[in-house]
Amino acid sequence: MSQPTLYYFNGRGNGEYPRLVLSFAGVQFNDNRVNGIDDALKTRLPFGQLPFYEDEQVQLAQSKSIARYVAQKYKVAGKNEVEIALSDAIAESIYDIINPFSAARGDAEKTEKFKTETAPRFLNNWESLLLKNGGKNFVGQSFTYADVAVFHALDFLKFVGLEQLVDATKYPTLTTLSKSVSEIPSLKAYLDKRPTDSKF
Repeated sequence: MSQPTLYYFNGRGNGEYPRLVLSFAGVQFNDNRVNGIDDALKTRLPFGQLPFYEDEQVQLAQSKSIARYVAQKYKVAGKNEVEIALSDAIAESIYDIINPFSAARGDAEKTEKFKTETAPRFLNNWESLLLKNGGKNFVGQSFTYADVAVFHALDFLKFVGLEQLVDATKYPTLTTLSKSVSEIPSLKAYLDKRPTDSKF
């Protein structure tokens, strides 16, 4: 069986989330970092953009769809329909932090609102949901891709220079979760070799 391939640019961007989920699931995959979309690749892209994932069963676009597909295929989305639905809800919520930050970039007023209102609202919600489930993970009794998704969002805040928003004294459970997820062996192996010169 050939390895699945994820196509994205040589940066984090929208490709990082699927990379993290693939790594967490212990999947050996081709991390194909391209410099641009050439004609041969473009003809295969459903929406003309990256990321793009393919394995022996599917060719798939859109980072959230790729992450969800990988999580379900490799049994890290939850143990039953309820857990899968709850994991999906947590995973979807990360874009309520990532997208507003991206929209506010370069606008001082919007950035300040993001720092003081948007980010704290979701960080508080995540802290509460995590505590409600026992504090170690978001859904069920073991790590799912929901935990990886939130790790990705927290890692994103650190990457863009807003690490101070995730105050360990204010969000101790989230801070512990992030550290625990980063130490999952399959994920740690990816993080240890991840390029550090990414521009986005």
